[in-house]
Amino acid sequence: MKLYLVGGFLGSGKTTAIVTASKILLQKKIPVAIITNDQGSQLVDTAFTNSLNIPSGEVGNGCFCCNYEQFHSTIRDLNSSIHPDVIFAEAVGSCADLVATIIKPLLILDNGTEIVFSVFADAMVLLSSLEGRSSFISDGIQYIFKKQLEEASILIVNKSDTLTKGGIEKIESILESQYPGKELLFQDSRNKTSVQRWLDILNKKNFDKTFPPLDIDYKKYAEGEAALAWLDASVAIHAKGKAINKSVMLINDMFDAITFQQLPIGHLKFFLQSGDWQQKISYTTGKHINEQNRNNKMGGDHANLLVNARVETDPDQLKKIFFQAIKKTEDQNCHIEVLNLASFQPGYPKPTHRFSE
Repeated sequence: MKLYLVGGFLGSGKTTAIVTASKILLQKKIPVAIITNDQGSQLVDTAFTNSLNIPSGEVGNGCFCCNYEQFHSTIRDLNSSIHPDVIFAEAVGSCADLVATIIKPLLILDNGTEIVFSVFADAMVLLSSLEGRSSFISDGIQYIFKKQLEEASILIVNKSDTLTKGGIEKIESILESQYPGKELLFQDSRNKTSVQRWLDILNKKNFDKTFPPLDIDYKKYAEGEAALAWLDASVAIHAKGKAINKSVMLINDMFDAITFQQLPIGHLKFFLQSGDWQQKISYTTGKHINEQNRNNKMGGDHANLLVNARVETDPDQLKKIFFQAIKKTEDQNCHIEVLNLASFQPGYPKPTHRFSE
């Protein structure tokens, strides 16, 4: 079994790449599974992968490194139940220091695991960061983003279709100067041919045990995570014949309010269900919209909506935006029930293991 550990900041397109790669492998009759991860407990990505019938496990309420035993147990459970040749493990987007806290412990404590580590970066977010005009205000968030780049041995510049030739050349030049020695891949993760190139690299690689862990300041790391607000919610929308339409209205109202207030988005993900109809909608820092499993069905009296919002603001402000969007939508002749809600900032990162050699 090979473990493909995938890191990279919120909104970098990790899930899209993993799903596309998993479909390619499954079409080739190669057993595959996915492990999702988040600081919260209501994961859009888990619901989405389940909807595609891709075997999956979940590590919630904290990153892989702080929930190492749960992560390791999930790998064992998938190995015993699914017997996959490949497991994709997607680390939460605010996480760094994966070499010291995940890879090194796995290599030492579970010596049979083969690991390949990739880090994703949104092409436009990366370019703006390298040019010194990051969309994120907090120095702590920028610190995490840069540490993720530094830690990468394989760096995927994702959504590369949004770049001009000049943009690609500039990224290549700056990365070669600031982060030398990376295996660099420009990728459109919606494109199977593009993702196949990534899979070809993964198939040929194993983690280099001499690769050094990060030199990282955990105080700055914690400040970066604390600058982000998390909001997870599940809601039920009731509107005769128009539940899906009203759900989309709620989604748009949230996005519009966040962008109107100029709050940088890490990611804003929704999973919408009505009967057997399902759709995932994602917004990211670069305001790129990624919609999957969508069709034109807009009927139905009832719908369920799962919300994962990661925004550079405080939890109370994000919760206020959420409830204002609900009220605005309810004013358009529908009823919305909030079934579960959590809004918080991640706590100080405390990895179970950290091997610095």
